[in-house]
Amino acid sequence: MAITWTEYTPRNNADSAVKYWVAAGDGVEATDQVLVDYSELSGTFTKLAVVRLAIHTNSGATWTFEFDANTDAPLAIFDNVGGSTGTGAVGLPDFDLRDTEGIIDPAGDGTTGDIVVTTSGFANGDFADILIEVRKIP
Repeated sequence: MAITWTEYTPRNNADSAVKYWVAAGDGVEATDQVLVDYSELSGTFTKLAVVRLAIHTNSGATWTFEFDANTDAPLAIFDNVGGSTGTGAVGLPDFDLRDTEGIIDPAGDGTTGDIVVTTSGFANGDFADILIEVRKIP
């Protein structure tokens, strides 16, 4: 089996998108699980910038977020967040860069434009809520 992923897209307009995921662990790790699929986003743009990333989990797992390419480009690593990182549905943002350009996909060799995650230590019975907000760059 594998982690059960449930996806929601609260916003996908010409300028930005918000993706929200609920993950239920069964003891099998995620490896390059696509969280933001560049090809499914609406509008005309050349790459993405992450302006917000929030995670709420009961797990002590390591979460490695990357921009997908031949050699993935690091975006963020959350190590042993163990429990809620805040309050509410998805917790407080682990980073909120909406007042800046955000973290821009370097679009390296073989880039897909996707944002992926890999887990380590996400056990059976663990859960996570993940929110990613992106700005679309013309």
